Amino acid sequence: MHIHTAVLACGPLILSAIPAHAAESYDTYLAHSTSTADVLIHKYHADSDGRFARLWWNSAITYAALIDLSALVDTKRVAGHDIYQLLENVYDKHTGSDSLAGKNFIGEFYDDEGWWALTWVAAYDLTKETKYLDVAKALVDDIYNTGQACGGGVWRSRGHRAFATVETCS
Repeated sequence: MHIHTAVLACGPLILSAIPAHAAESYDTYLAHSTSTADVLIHKYHADSDGRFARLWWNSAITYAALIDLSALVDTKRVAGHDIYQLLENVYDKHTGSDSLAGKNFIGEFYDDEGWWALTWVAAYDLTKETKYLDVAKALVDDIYNTGQACGGGVWRSRGHRAFATVETCS
């Protein structure tokens, strides 16, 4: 009786270890990634402000993915696009006193600043351009200097209406 229970309990676990199909090859994943990057840049990137689909923090995450892909293929160009130039463009559009979204990517929401800080650290790792590391540091300093909420949390915005950057934390 105990053996049957053990078999019944372990059966789904054993079946879950059997792949439904073989994993795609590295080249297939790379082709899909490159194709996706091409569509993102062609369809959603705006040279006028360097954002994707005019979205702010989402653009930071998109740049981070493009940076990762550029590092993976070990080239500045991905799907015919110069990733270094895209980074330079968005950096130029959003730094300085006449920037579009706040000086040095500093804006209303600290969680947005966090996404951009991560992106600029990745951009520095890829390009070795210290200006990217400098803007990442400025963003982290701004977040750090907000004053702690809730014994160590970070305020979501300058209005100090919520302190949960990750809304699922409790």
